Amino acid sequence: MRVRIISAMSGQIDGIDLTRFQVASVYEVGTSLANYLMAAGCAEPVMNDPPGTSESLREFSRPHTPDHAADPKKKR
Repeated sequence: MRVRIISAMSGQIDGIDLTRFQVASVYEVGTSLANYLMAAGCAEPVMNDPPGTSESLREFSRPHTPDHAADPKKKR
């Protein structure tokens, strides 16, 4: 879901550093995070703009956390 950040945030939610979001920027985020940001009054939904008319879109992704169970170095 696309949201535009309308106010600065601090802190974390679900391990996500909210200070990474810049005011006036548009982000592609998951539905749960988008709903939280909008309910907190920090973001507004962005409707799909025709191609080439939208502001710069920043895609948000969580930092990768290695899966220790899939670590090939470990042997049982």
